[in-house]
Amino acid sequence: MAVIKKRAILASIVSVFILAAGIIAYHIIVNMEQNQEFQILLRGQGEFWLVENYTIIKTKSTITRGKAELTYLRDPAEIEHSDYIKYTFYELDANHQPRSVGSVRGTSNWNLNLPDYTKQLGYGTSKLFEEEKKMTPEDFAGSYLEIEWTNHRGELNKDIIHLEIYEVIQNPTKH
Repeated sequence: MAVIKKRAILASIVSVFILAAGIIAYHIIVNMEQNQEFQILLRGQGEFWLVENYTIIKTKSTITRGKAELTYLRDPAEIEHSDYIKYTFYELDANHQPRSVGSVRGTSNWNLNLPDYTKQLGYGTSKLFEEEKKMTPEDFAGSYLEIEWTNHRGELNKDIIHLEIYEVIQNPTKH
């Protein structure tokens, strides 16, 4: 009987933590949306990879980039046993020079299973640099992704995917 009570108490505590985490996440999202200047969705296709839903959210003080989905356009068996991937997103600065805005490198001694690894990329949020404070959605038009990976034979490959803006949401909470 005591074991059942302990489990019930533990379940209640876990439920409270989950509820609290949900409330905190909700308030963070609402606060971000209220301060949001714009949100951009980009996509593109290279020789080997398709990029969808690369998202940029600019607020008055921060910028969030990422959440893209990468899809391999060839036979997925070619990359299922890969042990290396590196992808870097670039934007053009005011002088039209590329600058890296996010890079991830994954290595393994055995198997990354790239079809699963690239289904949903992570994202990062940072404070705006002076140049970024002035950026408008059109300034992201030169963005691209550079991706390197090894195939099932251990051969290093590279693809460059130019991204196009396909949706811009201006001040979504002020409509």
